Amino acid sequence: MKWPSRNWIVRAWSAFLRHVLRSLFGGLLVAATLHAHGQNSEISDFQSWDEVDVSARLSSNVDLSWVSQGRLSTGYPNPATYLTGADLKLGLGHHVEIVPSYYYLGLRSVTGHSGHFHAPMLSATVRSAWKGFTVADRNRFLGAIRDGSNFWVYMNRPRVDKRIGDRRWGTSVFMWDEVFYFSLFHQWNRNRFASGLRKQLNDNWAADVYYLRQDASRIQPRNINAVGVTVEIRIR
Repeated sequence: MKWPSRNWIVRAWSAFLRHVLRSLFGGLLVAATLHAHGQNSEISDFQSWDEVDVSARLSSNVDLSWVSQGRLSTGYPNPATYLTGADLKLGLGHHVEIVPSYYYLGLRSVTGHSGHFHAPMLSATVRSAWKGFTVADRNRFLGAIRDGSNFWVYMNRPRVDKRIGDRRWGTSVFMWDEVFYFSLFHQWNRNRFASGLRKQLNDNWAADVYYLRQDASRIQPRNINAVGVTVEIRIR
């Protein structure tokens, strides 16, 4: 069997990195456009985004996770949103992950009205690591199912992680940017940018702490600044 040359590997890595960087800068451009479009009628909010993921390994490349998430507003009815459900993570080699999911999602509008959705989702992530950097690109399709108001959402999120210090520390910084296409509005109308710190405490516990900015052109609040904490627990 003839192995790929080193030059081929470098070219493939460079193309993947260029794609992720274009997506990141493209996402920032979308955010700026959405901000300019909605600044005359925008409502802003500061929120706390908190999440707990509990996972169990079913086999060498299959994990089952239970996800619970809540978002609390400082200025509007709470909880702003809450979500619970399950992920089935299927690893395809070292670089690709497929995740079918099901969530139950509840939310409150700024006027206090509540809504509930069943949300099946399918995501695919391509990931590569190089010299302390991990670069990933996640694509997700979500169906929001509710009597009389069904729609779907496509999301794309490139992410870059950079390890800090020795590998044994389990510490890294990260940045990601996610853009949203809502079939309900037939347009790209939301952008999320986040940056933070990830700490692997041991084989069973890890946590992300981050700052997030969300800009939207059709759904209130238009602008959200948030501090988020995600705790990951592995039970087997």
